[in-house]
Amino acid sequence: MTTLTLLEDACGRVCHDLSTPLAGMMAALDYLGADAAGEAAAVLREGAAALQARLRLWRTVAGGGGEPMDGPMLAALLDGAWSGGRVLAEASGLAAVVPVAMARAVLLGAMIAAEALPRGGEVRIAGDARQAAILPDGRGAAWPASLTASLSGQDVGGSRHVLPTLLVALTGATGIRPALALGAGSAPGPLILSAT
Repeated sequence: MTTLTLLEDACGRVCHDLSTPLAGMMAALDYLGADAAGEAAAVLREGAAALQARLRLWRTVAGGGGEPMDGPMLAALLDGAWSGGRVLAEASGLAAVVPVAMARAVLLGAMIAAEALPRGGEVRIAGDARQAAILPDGRGAAWPASLTASLSGQDVGGSRHVLPTLLVALTGATGIRPALALGAGSAPGPLILSAT
């Protein structure tokens, strides 16, 4: 996959993630003309907050900057972007403040884990400044095939599958090694991120 294709896929993904709250805001604007300003204003506020939280998460993950983060900071950033409460982040197992590169990798891993929870659940994050484990925990949890394909070096295209590709690119550039551990029975194992 070329850098250009990766950037195009990432852009498509961001547009997809932002389209749902934006559609809600646009529908609320239509209602404003129909004399339902109170209800429409609430939908607008909720949509704007979701859009702001998703932008904050994407800026942290893909913006190149950032700051060292602890478990509560990571969880707050993720939970804010995962509006609706279908998926929650549980990062109390993260025992240290993690450096910027590890924080970005953990956030990407957690975003992939959220997609591994089709019926909702919890993304559990544990570890320390040198190693983190991310586990999707919920009914029907299963890592996407695009994650295992990306980790094995295969090109995975398309905006719906860009997160694993971004994770591999980010970890490769920052000296972090991603790997999937085996789970018990049919449960998925954790995604392990290790600083080298």
